[in-house]
Amino acid sequence: MLLFNISNTILFWVWQVLEDPLILMIGGGSFVGKSSVSAIIAGWLHPNNVVCTDYVREAIRPYVNNNDRRVLDCPTFRACEAMDCGIQVGVIDGFLFQSRLLMPSIKGIVKRCLRLGERLIVEGIHLVPSLVLSEIKPSKKVFFCIIEADEALIESNMKASVTNVRRFVPLRDYVRYYDRIVKIYDHIHEDARSTGTRLFTNINLNDLAEQVVYSCCRERNTKRKL
Repeated sequence: MLLFNISNTILFWVWQVLEDPLILMIGGGSFVGKSSVSAIIAGWLHPNNVVCTDYVREAIRPYVNNNDRRVLDCPTFRACEAMDCGIQVGVIDGFLFQSRLLMPSIKGIVKRCLRLGERLIVEGIHLVPSLVLSEIKPSKKVFFCIIEADEALIESNMKASVTNVRRFVPLRDYVRYYDRIVKIYDHIHEDARSTGTRLFTNINLNDLAEQVVYSCCRERNTKRKL
């Protein structure tokens, strides 16, 4: 049974969620634990699909123009280098441009799952609050949050990630562009605060997963009663 390490209180909320369609969107900077917490929640909620925004980025590359393809080919922290607009582009501008390219596809995935009454988890760095909220309205069926973490955990997760043989970006690139990674992290979390997007701090993954599920279910019940 996949409902491991979960309290009776959260178990009660989980079974309520399983009765209805749900879109759970989890954003945040690099190495804050988005994928890990999404995997834990997926084990509890059994969604029909779990989508990482980096997979969306890979999927749409063949269908965009050459300039946009060069931007999509790059990690988020190097997207600014690939923009061909005749002027020097900042790190945040490049990151936001890449994120905007993904939004129509992400919106389409969410709309399809809502139409079919399915459960979906979308996670990834490209879920910038102001961009998401301009395209997808939170409701009792759509819950959006941002994960944050302290610098020590981010550095630890960064080093651990490169032991994964599937990682495309080597550690030396993460170290070389660490200041850009921090800039993007800061932008996402400042944007979350300015838009009133719910923030959760990653200290312990199981506790974080419980907090997200509990808050999601409480918000759903509140909106259902309105």
